[in-house]
Amino acid sequence: MMRFNLLRILTLSVLLATVGIGTSPATAQVYVTTQAYDNNRSGENSSERILTPQNVTVKRFGMLFSRQLDGNVNGQVLYVPDYSYYNGVIRNAIIASTTAGSLYAFDADSASNSLPLWHLQFGAQSGRNSCTPVIDEYNGIIYVLTQDAVTSTDTGNIYLHAVNLYNGQELNGSPIQIQAVVPSKTGPLTFNSSVQDCAAGLVLVNGNVYCAFEDAYAGPGSVWQGWVIGYSFANGSGFTQGNVYCTTPNGNGGGITMAGQGIAADSAGNLYFTTGVGTFDAYLGGNDYAMSVIKLTTPNLKIKDYFTPYDEATQSNNNHPMGGSGVTLIPGTQRLFDGDTGFGAAFVLNTSNLGKFTEFGPDKAVQRINNICGNVPAENPVSFSDGTVSYVYVWPKNQPIEQFRYDSTVNSLWPAGVYKYETNGDKGGGLLTVSANGTKNAILWCISNHNIVRAFNASDVSQPELWDSQQDAQRDALNSIGLSQFPVVDNGKLYIPNGTGQIQVYGILP
Repeated sequence: MMRFNLLRILTLSVLLATVGIGTSPATAQVYVTTQAYDNNRSGENSSERILTPQNVTVKRFGMLFSRQLDGNVNGQVLYVPDYSYYNGVIRNAIIASTTAGSLYAFDADSASNSLPLWHLQFGAQSGRNSCTPVIDEYNGIIYVLTQDAVTSTDTGNIYLHAVNLYNGQELNGSPIQIQAVVPSKTGPLTFNSSVQDCAAGLVLVNGNVYCAFEDAYAGPGSVWQGWVIGYSFANGSGFTQGNVYCTTPNGNGGGITMAGQGIAADSAGNLYFTTGVGTFDAYLGGNDYAMSVIKLTTPNLKIKDYFTPYDEATQSNNNHPMGGSGVTLIPGTQRLFDGDTGFGAAFVLNTSNLGKFTEFGPDKAVQRINNICGNVPAENPVSFSDGTVSYVYVWPKNQPIEQFRYDSTVNSLWPAGVYKYETNGDKGGGLLTVSANGTKNAILWCISNHNIVRAFNASDVSQPELWDSQQDAQRDALNSIGLSQFPVVDNGKLYIPNGTGQIQVYGILP
């Protein structure tokens, strides 16, 4: 096993003691090894000690520099503190994969050090890396997916790679081609990469990495499914495929899209995700679970529980998916928030009893909240706790940002609907993240589909915004937006991939 991280920490400790460098700056940093910071998919960095509502203003906060890549980042930048020691300076690093089949590590802080720390190109035929990679911090491994380009589309073979976090070299025994077979009523059902894509961020649970797939390339009359496939890796001997789960082995559909949000996992290792339109027959004794929130055990990937709304057939026939925006586990609770669906509703579910299916209703959910969006779901729900109250946020298209309040005395959202709306007038919808210093100085960061970065007081989004990138557009403008490009905050900086192959970095101005 490659215990690079422990060795690196010990080495840095000796160097710091030798040269007399203080360690206090590192207290503002956290590892960001997975999409939305953690397997709860909270979207919250609660260890941000630099950025506050007082210094995130147009006079004190703005764009510092950018990093140029060979393609767009589909997904999220990852962050590794104390990455290397060079010329008396500890370097933090950001890690990003691109649509051109590349993986990069950059200095996270220095405007002048713009060249990559390393750059790995997976091959001329490699197409997009369509989801956020995941880092095994303990063993110093980055897991990343690529898909071969066939003509002008990425419909070729899909591969899972294991890369050395510290030098960008592919490890012995990597990659492995994604292949899978499950039984069905008509015989073996084979994973078909020409109609499958991985949009949901990879998830690492107990040393195993899990990939989830949707129906990205399916045309009229195509047959596809949702898949979850697990792998383990040992340097030298390579990958070993674990168990496989298919959402609709005897039907069609049920893709796991999640709008780029990663599959969630609880402390017991159970996986949670949503599925899209298609066949649902579980209540009849079948094993097709489209239009559902699913709970799988790991590593055997067996159904432990599920929830499906009573009107799934109507919504599925109208192409209004249950899945689309992913889920977040509300901090400090046994509650899961399923972000806005394709039919305008959101659900709060009990993770110990999701509720299954009630044919004629009502749903056995903790809460069903209708009409909080149109037929276009919000892209990622995020959550934050101030120590007393927990909040959940979503930003659907054609709606203001919506803030929900979780009341522990009733174990549900209260009021039973939107608690606060932001009032600045931007109804573009977009992606969210939260930064806070423990329970204080919470900021909701928002990437509007109108190409604007915004910052709000996370305790009350109805208050006037703190800052946006149009207040000094010449300095701070966001060039464009891309597909499911989530913002990340760490160590006083905001990292945002854009639609022109860059990562724009914002922070406290010199």
